[in-house]
Amino acid sequence: MNLEDPLENPYFGMLISLVIDGIFCVDRFRVLRSLETLREWCREESNEGVVSRLMEVKFFSRLCELLTLTDIMLLINTLECILSITSMGLEDVCNELVHVSGSVDTLVSLVTVEVSIFFLI
Repeated sequence: MNLEDPLENPYFGMLISLVIDGIFCVDRFRVLRSLETLREWCREESNEGVVSRLMEVKFFSRLCELLTLTDIMLLINTLECILSITSMGLEDVCNELVHVSGSVDTLVSLVTVEVSIFFLI
């Protein structure tokens, strides 16, 4: 889906607000759907400008909060969303992620977690 500038089209502004609010929501279903929607938006090159304006430190802080081992589905969707956002190749967006306190430590810790702990018998 190609996003238009929210200032030019108020419907896209409302859609973007719904997705961002969904990521900050406590409802797990809304968070998952919002992450999936944002991930799909990041796949379109034409959406780079709109998506990059949404990325703030508080947004990435929320994504880092969702990187928890207690909910594997939420963890995987969050990692996929971070991958899609950073794969856009926007340096400012990547810098915002790095500036979140503990974000790099969390990602490195997740790389070193042994998969076998998820399949304890």
